Amino acid sequence: MDSEFFLSLIALVNVCVSWFMVGLIWVIQIVTYPIFSSVGGYKYDSFHSKHVSLITPLVAPLMVFELTVAVVLLAMSGPYWNYGYSAVNLGFMAIIWTSTFLVQIPLHAKLSVRFEKKNHTRLVKTNWIRTFAWTIKGLLSTILIFSLLQIPRFIIRQILILKFEFY
Repeated sequence: MDSEFFLSLIALVNVCVSWFMVGLIWVIQIVTYPIFSSVGGYKYDSFHSKHVSLITPLVAPLMVFELTVAVVLLAMSGPYWNYGYSAVNLGFMAIIWTSTFLVQIPLHAKLSVRFEKKNHTRLVKTNWIRTFAWTIKGLLSTILIFSLLQIPRFIIRQILILKFEFY
């Protein structure tokens, strides 16, 4: 397999995993985290525990995979792929991982003991860091795949304005 094809494949995987994570983080931010405050009393502990036990096996491997892809893109930077793009991509991963391990996981640990409004509010507010970082990373990844695959501008323009002619 030639390196240009492999790089294109890795860049495509990067776009796909990025957008999957974008969708997931927006659902968590807009739907799941706000619901925490609606679950009262003894039901909260069970609810939070169930959330963590179900979301972790989904998110953790994908985050590791996404980080691996970002490192591979950086390592393959060269004639077909700009080092700066890869560094920015990996930079967004650093923001996401730092926020996850230094902010979100400790807040979940506190919330697993008992619901406290201040910790819940902090969880929701600080999770915007990851939400925006993943969203920007997804947009950047999309732009980069178009430049890597050298899709002609008129095709991109047609796709963006949804102006297709059917015969």
